[in-house]
Amino acid sequence: MFHRFFLLLPVCFLLAHVVASSQPVDECHECPPPSVQSAGSRTMDVMLRNRPPLRNCISAKRVMLTAFGVEEQGLLLHYRTATGCADTTVRLQDVESFSMASLGLGGQPLIVPVLPAREFFRETGVKEKGSGFFEITALGGYGGKDTSQREVGFNSIYFGGELLISIWELSKNLNFAVGGGVTLENSRTRFPLQGHLRLNLGGDGAIEDARDFIPNPCKFRLPGEGTAPSPGEEYVETTTAGNRDSTVYLLREKRRATGGFNPFLFAEGGIILSAGFDGAGRNPSVNPDEYGEYFFGGGVGLPIADFLTASLAYRYLRLNLRTPCPTCPPDVTGNPDNFFIQNTNTAHTVLVKFGWKIW
Repeated sequence: MFHRFFLLLPVCFLLAHVVASSQPVDECHECPPPSVQSAGSRTMDVMLRNRPPLRNCISAKRVMLTAFGVEEQGLLLHYRTATGCADTTVRLQDVESFSMASLGLGGQPLIVPVLPAREFFRETGVKEKGSGFFEITALGGYGGKDTSQREVGFNSIYFGGELLISIWELSKNLNFAVGGGVTLENSRTRFPLQGHLRLNLGGDGAIEDARDFIPNPCKFRLPGEGTAPSPGEEYVETTTAGNRDSTVYLLREKRRATGGFNPFLFAEGGIILSAGFDGAGRNPSVNPDEYGEYFFGGGVGLPIADFLTASLAYRYLRLNLRTPCPTCPPDVTGNPDNFFIQNTNTAHTVLVKFGWKIW
């Protein structure tokens, strides 16, 4: 049963990735009309300055646009038509308010003034994206046929899972992580604890001008809402004339572009703790000093999308198993069943990993 479970984990990860990638974003309903009610209105009228209102709007998203050679805030509006959904982009200074029917007190329309977001820029240099990670991984390994006389090795294939979290960023592309997991081979369960060193090989990437609306581009101030806290000391607010929406702000900064082909190398190793299967542990045995379970190895990996990694690795395993020793003399109690011998199994294995990257 456990074999099937761990075998299905990589398949589930890949299937989730395919499903997520195949689902298109519903841009027509990306930013529904703002509302003080949980259900909200499904449409709204966008009141424009010096132009007729835009009726039956179903989505309003803050964007950046260039007008007359100058970058400024705008709105991407989606609205209903006789044939479905259409869109248009307008300068935010040309928008006066949103009007949503039957949402105010007594059933009158709810009017939401539309104001530009507060603007902040990052005063210091390029913002670097950290290379840290938190990853849940399914793995499968092949170690060949067990050729030991007492059958103390594992039966060709083992399965497992592990969790890794980076705790120390040694440099921009080098991280040290710790983790733990579980492996299952020949009905024996073990728990490896490891240190993991990962080197990202991806290039630095180009420098880009990033623009982000925080908390999100769908945010507009509703009645009774307070001011959002400033983004941090490294950001400076731009002095601009006119009123601003204090519940949302625009961040401008230089950022290093990510994405593309970004493989990584890793080395790992640690100790192995055994569960309570028959033959686990150091004692009783006639050679307890030979007990010691550990592993080490390394490999290469490749991120797939933003949340999945695939890796190919080598792993050396040193495992122990106690078995009865029929040739050993009886102990002081005269009971020959008290005598066991530590068997050591070393294996050179090939490992495939599929990781779900939380961050």
